[in-house]
Amino acid sequence: MGASSAPRNRSEAQRRADRVRAFREELAAVRADGALSLAPEQEAALTAYHERVLGDLSRAFDVDVSEQQKKVSLGMQVAALVGGFALAASVVLLFFRIWGLIPTAAQVGLLVAAPAAMLVATDWSSRRGGLRFTTMVLAAVAFGALLLTLQGLGQIFAITPTAAIFPALALFALVLAYGYDLRLPLAGGLICLSLWLATLPLRLGGGWWADFGDPAEDFLFAGAVVVALSFLRQPRFSDFPPVFRLVGLAEVFLSLLVLSYAGEVSQLPVDADTAEGIYQVASFVVAGAMIAFGIARRWPETVYLSTGAFIVYLVAKYFDWWWDVMPRWLFFLLLGLLALALLGVFRRLRARLAGLR
Repeated sequence: MGASSAPRNRSEAQRRADRVRAFREELAAVRADGALSLAPEQEAALTAYHERVLGDLSRAFDVDVSEQQKKVSLGMQVAALVGGFALAASVVLLFFRIWGLIPTAAQVGLLVAAPAAMLVATDWSSRRGGLRFTTMVLAAVAFGALLLTLQGLGQIFAITPTAAIFPALALFALVLAYGYDLRLPLAGGLICLSLWLATLPLRLGGGWWADFGDPAEDFLFAGAVVVALSFLRQPRFSDFPPVFRLVGLAEVFLSLLVLSYAGEVSQLPVDADTAEGIYQVASFVVAGAMIAFGIARRWPETVYLSTGAFIVYLVAKYFDWWWDVMPRWLFFLLLGLLALALLGVFRRLRARLAGLR
């Protein structure tokens, strides 16, 4: 591959491999229809070039070069996710089981050494070809080990819990994400960052940080900040901004849903019913605006998540308005008609999304 076409990360490499595979399939179809005929030497040169490109991509980025490989990789991602959480839980439970049998000095040594050892293991795995999913598992275990370390050291030295644990975890997760091109630690780091941001208004107001869960506007604020961070330029990590948007928008939409039905937790200077009405309107406006914005900016993940949120809001209001005042047969008849109407809307939306990929 030439320097100008060399991918900068695994996502770009996977897209290049997908284009090669799609080109081969289309070329085979065109040749079968008799629309194009290549000379034997041209076909051999093209085949050799593609084999060389796919080989280089596979060795450098561990990409999937066939549809069968992509299906297997999907299963491996699920296995890596489950395995990472299971191993992290195993480490935590093992520590708790043997904790009382270990002297304090040994406890501190183990707590400090555990995340460092797992970070070394993660780095070693990332430098070995074909161990991408093992790296993901080890990164998850390293994150769990750091969480255990911070909690354990706090108990040993009787440190008052503070919100500082969240930025520490977020920083470690982001180091794993950007250091080894992993989206799972990125999502975990953004969630930790959101938890810290959610405590910020309360702490600035002189409140106790652990009460941050009461006003849901705090999570609304945190999600909006994470979405805003997605606009930062990340040329070497082109697949990371969608993760920012997914995490941030999920927090925004969930917060709006809670506030739409629990106006008493709102900090708006109005009564609970008025607050619920304001947030119900805001829910539809924000979801609709993000659908339009996602289409305009060619962000499929934003369109899909916002569309799902819009459907949830719409169905929830449908139940609020009609469940208690309609016969059940009429209620479900209208629900079916609503589904058909939504299919028509989504058919138009699908046509607009055809150019997003």
